[in-house]
Amino acid sequence: MSTKPPAKSRQPGRAKAHTAPDTLRRQWHILRLVPRGPRTITASLLHERLAAESFNVSVRTIERDLMNLSGHFPLRAHEHKKPYEWFWPERAPQLTVPGLTPTEALSFALIETFLPTLLPGSLLTELRPYFDEARSCLAVPPKTPGKRSWTDKVRVIPPTQPLMPPAVSAEVPHTVYEALLHGRQAEVLYQKRGAPHAVSYTVHPLGLIQRGLVTYLVCTLFQYLDIMLLAVHRIQSATLREEPSSCPRDFDLDAYVGSGAAHFGHGEEIKLTALFRSETGDHLLETPLARDQVVSQAADGWMRIVATVRDTPQLRWWLQAFGDQVRVEGPKTLRNAIREGICNAHKYYEERAMADCAQKT
Repeated sequence: MSTKPPAKSRQPGRAKAHTAPDTLRRQWHILRLVPRGPRTITASLLHERLAAESFNVSVRTIERDLMNLSGHFPLRAHEHKKPYEWFWPERAPQLTVPGLTPTEALSFALIETFLPTLLPGSLLTELRPYFDEARSCLAVPPKTPGKRSWTDKVRVIPPTQPLMPPAVSAEVPHTVYEALLHGRQAEVLYQKRGAPHAVSYTVHPLGLIQRGLVTYLVCTLFQYLDIMLLAVHRIQSATLREEPSSCPRDFDLDAYVGSGAAHFGHGEEIKLTALFRSETGDHLLETPLARDQVVSQAADGWMRIVATVRDTPQLRWWLQAFGDQVRVEGPKTLRNAIREGICNAHKYYEERAMADCAQKT
């Protein structure tokens, strides 16, 4: 009968031997903790952060790890500084294991395509390696002959008439977004629509709202507390100030958006009742106007929609866009406004038709 040899007792003060898996995990954490330039990190600071994650090694071990890793990965160090300051080159490939999945790659591709106007320049710089990897992942031809890559399979179509985005100065969004990100004031030169000249404002950024192709800065001006909306593309120049920005005590971006102010109206809540042609209103069964929406059948070929919405110009534009496919029943004020708009349009087209007939005769 065999017996196991007695376990060797650990000598006092002797460090536990590091196994290959321990070393691999530690070095992988080091690769993750080293920042992308121009930011840097020292071995001592890495030691502190690794210790917080229960890696009990010396600074000297981490220095050896960094030297070894730099032989296999594009890690760099400012060797003229003591201690060395380590960093990833700004354009180094993003290190991911096992790599981006197609779904993750598609998500980053959508962010790069549709959200760059909402992201600060510094954040876009940090995300650029992910964007690069996402493009590479999606562009890889499929191994199965005859199949297409992701980039050939995904398109985004705007739900409304496509428009060209407004021209925006390259430096203005960067400055404005940095002011918002770091809670600082900005000096902007802003020209209102139709105004003959631009005016200088000291702005306190509060938030950003993307409405279609236009980005709006929610802010206060100077020492006033009134909430304002500035179209970013109408800002001709912007300078970051050192002074911290101030925010009204009760300001909440979600509440502000919910008030309807971002739709250029007071946004008073109303109970909308409207008849839709069934084939026109079917999409509202899947994408309701509101949580309390109620749908019922009306006359042949019509459906009645009742929902609590905000009375804004956007709502009226949307309703009028359906033409004779929608009939607003209430409230009366909204119905009268829609009727007035239709009457004015009818009058114009009648006059044009009469003028055309007169020209023919």
